[in-house]
Amino acid sequence: MRLLCFAMIMLASMPAFSIIVPEREIRSYCLENKCSNQVFYTYFDSNKARFCHEKDVLKSDRDKAGMLSYISQRLKDKGLPENLAVVPLLESSMRLHVPSDKGTARGLWQFTSATAKDVGLVVDKHLDERTDLSRSTDAGAAYLSYLIKHFDGDRNLAVMAFNMGLGRLDKMIERHKTRNPWFLSRLISDSRPDKDYLLKFHSYALVLQNKGCST
Repeated sequence: MRLLCFAMIMLASMPAFSIIVPEREIRSYCLENKCSNQVFYTYFDSNKARFCHEKDVLKSDRDKAGMLSYISQRLKDKGLPENLAVVPLLESSMRLHVPSDKGTARGLWQFTSATAKDVGLVVDKHLDERTDLSRSTDAGAAYLSYLIKHFDGDRNLAVMAFNMGLGRLDKMIERHKTRNPWFLSRLISDSRPDKDYLLKFHSYALVLQNKGCST
């Protein structure tokens, strides 16, 4: 039954009778990062111009491009994939001091105060290390490492958990008896696929590797 539901969700996410055959560099990226399915190919094909433009805008911004480069290198130094640097890009648009819409999270990585303290950051009335590039990035790397280990190496689930919360994702996994990140992702954003975090993550990661934007 779960497989049937998954197939129906996948089909509902694609235009009728439309099969996308991606460029070789996109297929290569997706095979490595486990996004090789028609849901991602269709989404990226429809939004390619947008992501390629935003990549150019980001790289032309010296401050943001510098932070992205720094974060990528720190993640690499800690044995993590460099494309996980897309997480703070999605969370804060590479803005150090930005609060969340609800005001409960802050900084590049959008840690709540509770999670920040759990990963060793100081958050009090005198100091908030969530807005410190070096300290918050090390904390972000530590938390991503924890999430990847929690999900037995599945980086897609780790990325989702970083955004939506580990407890909430664990409950979804238990409720639906599956760890398929694409199935769970579509359940979360079925009514608003343009807001899908996992699709956005891989779209940005792809173009920031200078792939997918050739004409």
